[in-house]
Parts: sequence; structure tokens; C-alpha cells
Amino acid sequence: MDGKVVRILLIQRGLQLKALSRLTGIDYDRLQKVINGYRAPRPEELTAIATVLGVPLSEIHEEI
Repeated sequence: MDGKVVRILLIQRGLQLKALSRLTGIDYDRLQKVINGYRAPRPEELTAIATVLGVPLSEIHEEI
């Protein structure tokens, strides 16, 4: 997951990480670790984040 892109999208949408957590249903602490690269995101988390931010999955996650 590209945490920098997610942070930029949050700023552009006027959202904070806590709001993203609430809107996606992902625990705040887990989401913070995922965004900062300390945890690998689950597929359903990636989908939820992309959906809330209104972007295609490929914009926030690049497969290896």
C-alpha cells in the first residue's frame, strides 16, 4: 500500500485518519500501522479504503 498516496487523498478530501477508520470499519491502530507500512493490508481493507476515497484500487496499491 502506498501510504503517501493515501495521506494525499485524505488531505484532498478533507478527511483525517480517524474518519477513514470510522468510514472503513478498520480499527484506527491497525489502519495507522497499515498506512505507515508496519502491517500488510488485507484485501478487504484495501477495497474499503479505495471505496471510501473514491479511487480505483490500483491508485493506492501496486502489486509486486
